[in-house]
Amino acid sequence: MIKKLPFFSKLFILIGLYILLHIPIETFFNIYWVNPIAQYIKKEPYYDIVIIVFILIFTLYRFLQWVKGYIASIRLLYIQVLVGIVYLYYRNHSNIWQFSTFYSNSERFYTDVILWLIGFNIFTFIVPCPEKIAKFLNNLHQKLNKNPKNKRTQYSLIATEKRLFHDEANKNNEIRPEVLGYSEYAAKIVQYVQNNNFDTAFAIGINAPWGYGKTSFLNLLEQEFRKSDRTIVVEFPVWRSQQPNLMLQDFFETLQDKLQPYYHSLPFGAYSRKLLMLKDNAFAQLIQVGLETFNNFANSLPLSNLFDQINEVLEKIDRKLIILIDDTDRLNKSELPEILKLIRNTANFCNTFFVVTYDRNYLISNLRNEYPHKTEKFLDKIFQLEINLPYFNKNVLTEKLKSNLKAAFIDEGNSHKNIDETIDAMSDILLKWLQNLRDVTRLSNGLSINLCGLINDVYLHDFILLEILRIHYPAVYELLHREINVLFEKHTNTPEKRHKYELIPITDTGYKNKIATSYKRNYIPSIYRYLAENTAILGVPNTEEEIGKIVDVIGILFQFYSYKTYNIPINRDYSIVYCNRFYLYFSYNLMGKIAYTEFLEKFRTYSPQEFEQQLKNWIDGSPHRFEEIIVLLTNIKSDDEKEQEKILKYLLYIVTYNKKDDFDRDYDFSELFYYISQHIKNDVLFTVLDNAPYPYIRYAHFISEYIVFNEFMMKIVKEKLYHL
Repeated sequence: MIKKLPFFSKLFILIGLYILLHIPIETFFNIYWVNPIAQYIKKEPYYDIVIIVFILIFTLYRFLQWVKGYIASIRLLYIQVLVGIVYLYYRNHSNIWQFSTFYSNSERFYTDVILWLIGFNIFTFIVPCPEKIAKFLNNLHQKLNKNPKNKRTQYSLIATEKRLFHDEANKNNEIRPEVLGYSEYAAKIVQYVQNNNFDTAFAIGINAPWGYGKTSFLNLLEQEFRKSDRTIVVEFPVWRSQQPNLMLQDFFETLQDKLQPYYHSLPFGAYSRKLLMLKDNAFAQLIQVGLETFNNFANSLPLSNLFDQINEVLEKIDRKLIILIDDTDRLNKSELPEILKLIRNTANFCNTFFVVTYDRNYLISNLRNEYPHKTEKFLDKIFQLEINLPYFNKNVLTEKLKSNLKAAFIDEGNSHKNIDETIDAMSDILLKWLQNLRDVTRLSNGLSINLCGLINDVYLHDFILLEILRIHYPAVYELLHREINVLFEKHTNTPEKRHKYELIPITDTGYKNKIATSYKRNYIPSIYRYLAENTAILGVPNTEEEIGKIVDVIGILFQFYSYKTYNIPINRDYSIVYCNRFYLYFSYNLMGKIAYTEFLEKFRTYSPQEFEQQLKNWIDGSPHRFEEIIVLLTNIKSDDEKEQEKILKYLLYIVTYNKKDDFDRDYDFSELFYYISQHIKNDVLFTVLDNAPYPYIRYAHFISEYIVFNEFMMKIVKEKLYHL
């Protein structure tokens, strides 16, 4: 009843109440304000400064709120006007209190600041904000020109270091490049939303499977919505609510927080409490009713009245309320109905637009128990518009992978040209595994971390394939390393005379014929059978298609299948197939690995004595460093004979380390011999041997093995011996 009275009637009622209760009110102020605090405030220069600074801060704060379109509470305005009238009475017509004047102006009291604050609040309440004034003048101009509505203008379409990548857009005010080409489509949707108003909420659903860019598309919509000052964008992280009942409370607290700058008194708290009371049991409702008695009269209104109040507030704010809800397909069976009821009924407010992302198949499968009748049609009642993300060219995924790798390894010594050529050559097989941007992100992060420090020691093509296996089927990845003697044979009769691993083929003709219809290969490695018989243990789907897909990767990785089929480059000096390189592909997680850049810097700046001491420290510090240092030295390619001489000397120092009269015969030196034959000139080799330190036998044994390896060198040695 009181709510429907006009402003001045309410004001007179409040003044009457004050007149009746003025004695206890004056006593209250004397006890709690005048006697303990106010009587000690005398006119002093520093009080003037404090009061003036306070007035300036308050005025600036309220001015910014007014420009933004903030709407003050009418109930608070009643109280302010009442306080102003009462203060003027005590100031001019009562001797109960003596007020202190300003030090700089004896005609003004310190308490006059109350009048300034109230007056400015009344001004911001009565005078429309500049935006509304402009809107009014625009409407007036349209009427004078007999043009009821201007035509809407065409919507503007606005399309290192070691690092990790995220599959969601950054929220720290960074607009990342849009990869999938959805920008124009997002702008079109925002244009339609901006051009329509409804008395009830309008729900837009964005449907796509996990990882297909729903969140990225939602972020594009958000960026477009935020370009307009006529929208209020609210992000509600629905999956963070701990319980279904708390989802309502969290939602309305989020709304309250976002709308607070635009309207002072919002009834969302009372509305959510009423809704929760309907869900509680009888005992909880009884407690809630008791608590409600301590709230103001607005909170005790019926639910329908509170709903109407919220609509009135939204009409006064006069902005579109855009509520973004992401990841509903993270919710469980009990939470999904709550969020759908919230969209359809509970928050069915005017000028409100919900934009919700989901996987339709996931929602339907989890809603069958709650809504068994025509579950497939149920979502049609909730969402007035459903958007299926447009098809995108999957080559975008390989381009994004290139971009990520270039960002991750810009300072790692690997040229961008190598990345481009490798990814382009692998595109066919990569696109069998990369289905969406989330797959690209996971692969990029794995490569960024695991390739760090190895980029110059491994063949990028092989490492990418191995990383794909590790991400999708870690048990298969471990299998390659753990069962190396079961799945591979070591061969030395290669053209390069380098020891390499080869996959053992299936020799069982009956088994080959059995799977020939599904896996059409002339040669099938034994790992196919191993996977097929151990799918449960290895976590591999028991389907011929998926097993074949895995075996294809392993077959290409270990050169079991033709390169031409997949357009793979042949130059694979650092390939995983070479026994001396194999361990590197699985040892990236070893702590303390020597960085190639650090190694190269010390190699080129240290004196021979200093570098040999550094080599000694490395080897003594960890046994596995022996092979690691040989790999690092053989990674250095130089045409300069002085550098070649240094490399060879250090290699001989390593292989004869801790050996009095021999070299380490337990180590497979085929890789090292191959390096010397390809990258060390014969003249350099003989120079090093001519200047070999005592005892010469240590080098002699090593060189004799090398001569057996290198037939050309054997001819040279025979000629020298003949001349001798």
